[in-house]
Amino acid sequence: MSEVFEKWWKNNSLDMFWYKHRLIMGFDPENPNTIEESLYWKRVNNQREKCLDSKDPEYAILNAPYFDKQYHLQKWWEDLNDYDKKRFLIHVWFNKADGNLYGFDWWLPYFEEVGFISNIDETLPTEPITLYRGIEPLFMKGMSWTPQIEMARHFSESVSLMEDKKLFKTEVDPEYILAILEENAVGYKGELITKGIEYVVNHQKLGKIEEFNY
Repeated sequence: MSEVFEKWWKNNSLDMFWYKHRLIMGFDPENPNTIEESLYWKRVNNQREKCLDSKDPEYAILNAPYFDKQYHLQKWWEDLNDYDKKRFLIHVWFNKADGNLYGFDWWLPYFEEVGFISNIDETLPTEPITLYRGIEPLFMKGMSWTPQIEMARHFSESVSLMEDKKLFKTEVDPEYILAILEENAVGYKGELITKGIEYVVNHQKLGKIEEFNY
């Protein structure tokens, strides 16, 4: 990211997040004060208060709205045992609001503390591996990559509020792979991609990233 864009993103990312959230929820971002949205936020804020007041980290982390999950993971982290740190980290990663909302750097201490993790029977590769990512060019240096071209293409074809997305590829050394996770996704043609594989990598250690023309 350029210095100018970093400054712009810092000042505007929160507004963009809530704009996108309203779109996802079916609300009109240009007219946010509807009765439907007011009722929605009444329910959400009630749940947020329950999670904030809870003395049970499992309840708080699992039941918090997706945009509060990182907050609760950070709040309870030191009280969790190793097993719960791993499972809640995976849960929050899958349900994160936006990788850039807190910043990619926010994630590194958590992944580095627990060591390599996977929710499937998968071990680290023994050699550098080629991975793909579909994203806006400004965010190509991110943490979420996949060895599956079709899965990356799904994300490159998804809607963006900023600029057209592209498909990128890079080669990652095994030591910089933080997690290998399996999840379902919807393909760029609307088909269900089952057992989609995601590699979570240390974005600070990425080497050359190239645009990939599929």
